[in-house]
Amino acid sequence: MTEVFISHDIANLPRFLQEVSEQAIRRTMTQVVRTAERESLRRFRRVTNSWKHKPAFEATYEVNRTSYDLMVGTDDDIYRYVDQGTRPHRIEPKGPWPLRFQWGGKGSYMPKTAPGVLSSWGGGPTGPMAHFYGVNHPGTEARGFTSQIEKEVGADAWNRLLTTLHKEMNKAIRLRGRR
Repeated sequence: MTEVFISHDIANLPRFLQEVSEQAIRRTMTQVVRTAERESLRRFRRVTNSWKHKPAFEATYEVNRTSYDLMVGTDDDIYRYVDQGTRPHRIEPKGPWPLRFQWGGKGSYMPKTAPGVLSSWGGGPTGPMAHFYGVNHPGTEARGFTSQIEKEVGADAWNRLLTTLHKEMNKAIRLRGRR
C-alpha cells in the first residue's frame, strides 16, 4: 500500500499538560487527526484530479490517551507507479495483436503531474495512432506525492495539536483561578 502515516505522541509533554483534562486532550487529538485525515485525502484527490483512472483512497486512525496514529493511502498500482516511479522496462502485447496507442515520436506525451507538485492538469498522449509489437518504455520519474503529503500534513497536524492544547491549558488555568 502507498500510504501516509502520521503519528504524534504527547507523552513527553507532561508539564505542559498538567492543567488539561484527559477528556480535553482526547477531544483535541480527535479533532486534529480528523482534520489531518481530511487534508490528506484532499491532497491525494488533488494530484489525481485530472486522471481518467481514479484511485480509491482510504483512511484509518486511532486516538488514545497520549497519542494518535493516522494512515491514509491506496492499494492502486497506477498511483504507486506514478508516485514511486518506474524503471525502464519492456512492454509486450498480451495477445496476438499489436499494442495500439497515440505516438508522435519523442515528446509525444504531456505528463499530467510533475515531481514535487501536489496538483494535476490536462495532459496525455499526442500524435497519430501507432501499432507496435513491443516497446521499450523509458520509465517514469517518481513524483513523490505521498512523502510530500505526509511531511506537509504531519507538520500542520503537530502545530495544530500544540496550539490547541496550549489554548486548553490556558483555559484550564483561568478556570482554576476563578475558584
